[in-house]
Amino acid sequence: MQAGDLQLASPVSSRRCRRGRDGVVNSVDNLGGFFGPYMIGWLRDATGSFTAGLYALAGMLALAALSAPLIKLVRREPLSAVRT
Repeated sequence: MQAGDLQLASPVSSRRCRRGRDGVVNSVDNLGGFFGPYMIGWLRDATGSFTAGLYALAGMLALAALSAPLIKLVRREPLSAVRT
């Protein structure tokens, strides 16, 4: 897991759901680390060059960058302020 991965998600989640969030971020990191090299290798075998794989990675990066502003951040009341 990279050091900055959880820093991005910290202001979004409460203390109560921190463990679940950490697990999801770690799982996505592990899936990317597993499938990324296979995708690069498959595209290298299919095209004979690493260029297609690098373009695929650049496309995924661009898609992530363009979709990030679409995420709506909702600020919730702290759990201590909720009365039952």
